[in-house]
Amino acid sequence: MDAIIIIDEELVTSTVRSIALSTLSTFERARATGVTGMGGVQWQDAELAVHLVFLYGEIHKPSNKGTINLV
Repeated sequence: MDAIIIIDEELVTSTVRSIALSTLSTFERARATGVTGMGGVQWQDAELAVHLVFLYGEIHKPSNKGTINLV
């Protein structure tokens, strides 16, 4: 993901957004119809969505370059 984001940041951003929103929409639709538990979302899909959002956040963490460490 690190290498791809250097080449095409919009591709990575749109893919992560699409997967996360699709998973949440599936969950919300199922819960609205009375489905209990995971709301009709496969655990693999939920885990993938959470993991991708986590990785995306890790890639976009502010770096410590240019800061002075006083310790």
